[in-house]
Amino acid sequence: MKKLLTLLTALCLALLLTGCGPGKIPEERLQALLGKEFLFTDRMAGIVSVTVNSHQSQDGVDTVKATVVSDNGFTVYTDDCTIYAVYNKETKNWELQSVTSVAVGVEPKQLPTAATVDDLMNEEVYSMTGFAGGNPEAVLMPGYTVGEASLDVTNPVRPIAILPLDFEGQTYGWFTFHGGASLNLEYDPRYGTWSPCALMPGTEFDVDCVLEGRTYQSETFRDHVGGYTSYWQDYNWTVTFGEFDWRQGAMTGCELICYDQTENVDYIHKTDVTYELRNINKTNKFDLDNPHYDWVLYLGEDGFYEDSFVMQTTEDTTADTLLMWEYTNYATDYVLNCTRIS
Repeated sequence: MKKLLTLLTALCLALLLTGCGPGKIPEERLQALLGKEFLFTDRMAGIVSVTVNSHQSQDGVDTVKATVVSDNGFTVYTDDCTIYAVYNKETKNWELQSVTSVAVGVEPKQLPTAATVDDLMNEEVYSMTGFAGGNPEAVLMPGYTVGEASLDVTNPVRPIAILPLDFEGQTYGWFTFHGGASLNLEYDPRYGTWSPCALMPGTEFDVDCVLEGRTYQSETFRDHVGGYTSYWQDYNWTVTFGEFDWRQGAMTGCELICYDQTENVDYIHKTDVTYELRNINKTNKFDLDNPHYDWVLYLGEDGFYEDSFVMQTTEDTTADTLLMWEYTNYATDYVLNCTRIS
C-alpha cells in the first residue's frame, strides 16, 4: 500500500512539472472571443453558433477546429475555422492568438422575387440575350411572368439565383415573343442584394414581327437627277419585308424596289436586304419630333443611312402604315408615308 501511494505521489509531481496547463478553452469563452474577431465584424455579422469539432491542447495552447455560423441580417455564413487560443497566466484567462477560416457556405435569407426582377430589368439586362450582338440600342422590352427562384450553390460562397421568365404571347408594339429564358442573379452577401449576371433564352425562344412577309409602297416623291443636265423625276418605293431575326435585331431577306414613274423602270432593285433595328430615342439619327416613334429599321450602306422605316410601336400596332426616311444622292431628305399593299 505504501509503495502504491509513493507511485501516485510521483505521478502527480511529474504532471505538475510538465506544466499541463489549464486544458481546453471553454466554449462560452471561445464564442465570446470570436464575436469580436475582425473576420466576422467586417461582414457586420454576429456569431450565431460555434460547433467545436476537436481540441488539441498542450502547454496552455488550445488548437480548436470548429464550424462557425454567423448572420448579418441578410446572409447566414458558415465557416470551417482553425482557432489558436492561448491561456494568459497573468490574467488567468484565454485569448485568441489567430483564426484561419475557409468559407463553406453563404445562404441568402431571402431569394429574389418578381419585384426584384422588375427593379433590375433594363436594356442592358435584355441585351444579355444577344440582341444585335448585345447592343442595348436594339433591345426590345417585352412583358414577362416570373417563376419561382431556385438557388445554384455550385460555388457555395457566391450563390446564383435562377429565375425562369416566361415571354410566351407577350407583345411589344409590332413584336410578339415566344418561349422563355432564365435570368441569373449573383448575390452580394454583405448587403443582401442581387445583380444580373446572365439572361439566357430557352431553346424555344423567338420573336415575331407583324411586318414579316408584308409589302408596303410609299407615296410619290420627286428627286433631283443630276448629270450634265439636271431635271426632276418622280419615284416611289416598294419594300417586301422578310423574317425578323431576334439575335441580329434585324429584318432579314427583304426586297427593295425604287420605281421611276417617269421612265417606267425600276431605278433601284435590291434583294436580300437586311434592315437593322435601333432605338430612335438613343441614336437620334432621325428628328421626327414625335415621341410615339420608338423604333427604326435602317439600311446602312457606304457609311451612311440610305433609307429607314420608322416603326410606330406605341400607338399604331396595326402596321397598315409606316413612315420611310429617304436619303437621296443630293442630301434631300424625305419622310414618306407608306401603305401596306399586300
